[in-house]
Amino acid sequence: MQKWVTLKEKDVSGSKWFPLFKHTVKLPNGTVIDDFYLARLGAIASMLAVTPLQEIVLVQQYRHAVGEVMMELPAGSIEEGTTIEQTAVRELKEEVGINITEADLKPLGVSVPVPHKLDMRVYGYLITDAEVTDTQTLDELEDIEILKIPIRDVDTLIKNGEIYQPDTVFFITKARLLYPEVFKI
Repeated sequence: MQKWVTLKEKDVSGSKWFPLFKHTVKLPNGTVIDDFYLARLGAIASMLAVTPLQEIVLVQQYRHAVGEVMMELPAGSIEEGTTIEQTAVRELKEEVGINITEADLKPLGVSVPVPHKLDMRVYGYLITDAEVTDTQTLDELEDIEILKIPIRDVDTLIKNGEIYQPDTVFFITKARLLYPEVFKI
């Protein structure tokens, strides 16, 4: 399997919210496509926090692109000059008021949710014994409700389609496989 060759790239959006690029690419068979669009959204840290009471901390917020209020893991974009781990610590504090250190993060790997159009990679972390001890400090576009869902109820919510954000489902599944002791009911 050979990679495509990018012959030309042009930023066509000028948007900080959704940087869109037009590529001219050459496929392995020699075909040239002059209008392949992709978005460069960077990397995201996503945190699966489990409380001492065996609850998963989720956030509920409106997602404009799909016009839905969704339940998902707290997550945030990695800012220039910070690490993925620093972002995880910052975002968990800002979105849900959980104070942790980088040492509390158990890596769950990476997800690439829309690889055909986005360069975004989502890095997941498990945090155990997490407690909400602080107030939220939300960004200008955030309106977030904090939810604590008993672990025993999460599979039902996924099966019923109430939790369906792909990274959330992926990292819950991955954590259950890597750390089954955390998910004993």
